[in-house]
Amino acid sequence: MDRVPIVPSFAIAFLSASILLAQSGPQQAAPTTRTSRSQTVQRSSAQTGRLAPLATQERAQQMLNRFTFGARPGDLKQVMAMGPEKWFGQQLDPQSISDTAVEKRLGDYPVLAMQPDQAVQIFPAPFVIQQVAQGKIPYPIAPDLAAAYHLPCFNSNQ
Repeated sequence: MDRVPIVPSFAIAFLSASILLAQSGPQQAAPTTRTSRSQTVQRSSAQTGRLAPLATQERAQQMLNRFTFGARPGDLKQVMAMGPEKWFGQQLDPQSISDTAVEKRLGDYPVLAMQPDQAVQIFPAPFVIQQVAQGKIPYPIAPDLAAAYHLPCFNSNQ
């Protein structure tokens, strides 16, 4: 007795739906414009030839979405007060943006202003501390630098 393969009904439904879609041709949805986060307006097919220009607030929101990591509270008002074109020009000239907050935070890390040889003296590598602890390299003469070596040398001898 010959066995007839059983084809699941969902496979038949899928194949028939794909054949119907292929025969009807591609369907194009009407273009949409986002006027706010929650509201989307569909444009009719008569308007598809030319899109209406964005309002100033929509343009500012679009610029914030495209040229930043997303708008923070107050950013939209700031861009609207400054004007989208002027804000965009400022983004292209980072020297004009105030970095006082960043500079204040970086001021807490004096090592960033040091020369490399200064940083190496104040923060010695573990192998240097081992050599000082073993007496192969002398302690630094400056008292503040010698103090930086005492505790690590003590710990390395323990």
